Amino acid sequence: MTAMRLALATGHVDVDAMLDKLTPEEMDEWEAFFLIVGPAADSWRQTGVVAAMLNNVNVTKDKDCRQPEDFMPILQANRKPRQGDMMKPEDAAKMFARMYGNK
Repeated sequence: MTAMRLALATGHVDVDAMLDKLTPEEMDEWEAFFLIVGPAADSWRQTGVVAAMLNNVNVTKDKDCRQPEDFMPILQANRKPRQGDMMKPEDAAKMFARMYGNK
């Protein structure tokens, strides 16, 4: 699949001839590139934008605002945790009490 997308992106008609010219390392680089900027990444980016927007219109403190990348798992592997990424158990209990009432 990557080879076909690469051929399309670079204007090659003969996919086999294009692959004969590439080293395995170059193909690995292209696969990594398409993982980040390919159609799946576009879907994650769009989802991240919507998720960040929904989060940010519902927070009261700037520190709770999020960026689209915060909701993109393909970018999470190298991301360092930020202050406030994890909710304290007592805060989670209060949130659920507000959402569902004390029953």
